[in-house]
Amino acid sequence: YGLAAENDEKALRFGNRDPQLRLHLASVYERLGQGQAAISQYEKAAAVQPTGESLNVLADRYMKEGRYDDAVRTYQKLIAANPRKPAYSEALGYAYEAQGKVEAAIEAYRASLREDAENAEVHYRLGLLYEKKKAYEEALKAYTKAYELNPDNLRAANKIPRMKIRLLETKQGDRP
Repeated sequence: YGLAAENDEKALRFGNRDPQLRLHLASVYERLGQGQAAISQYEKAAAVQPTGESLNVLADRYMKEGRYDDAVRTYQKLIAANPRKPAYSEALGYAYEAQGKVEAAIEAYRASLREDAENAEVHYRLGLLYEKKKAYEEALKAYTKAYELNPDNLRAANKIPRMKIRLLETKQGDRP
């Protein structure tokens, strides 16, 4: 990969402005474990040609580096350009979760489900967030839907009885 990086860098020094070259160089830097250098090239490629591919790769890289604010801004750009692509709203939800912004994550996941109601993982993620908020009834609905859509999802299957118990405990605690 070192030789590939040298060749790409040389082509850029000689004036090659092809954003695909920058994307390739960024990918090579990632393989070489040079995360910041990779981000720099992804940013330059996205600035020249802000396609869904370049922005999505950049946002994913921001997530890997823990740069959640940058990831959120980039996913928001992707959603503005592609509002009907649920994967971008789902990824935005992950970024908000990483920031600890529960309400924003819930809204992003809901937006994703408006375009793809059959995404079991998003339903599961919603369940986790509702559970965190102690909204056990909503969590139960989300986990149940996740399990209905993917019966192999043992995480959701295990959460369903726990939410039923939480609901019962909550109702018993409300009694005088």
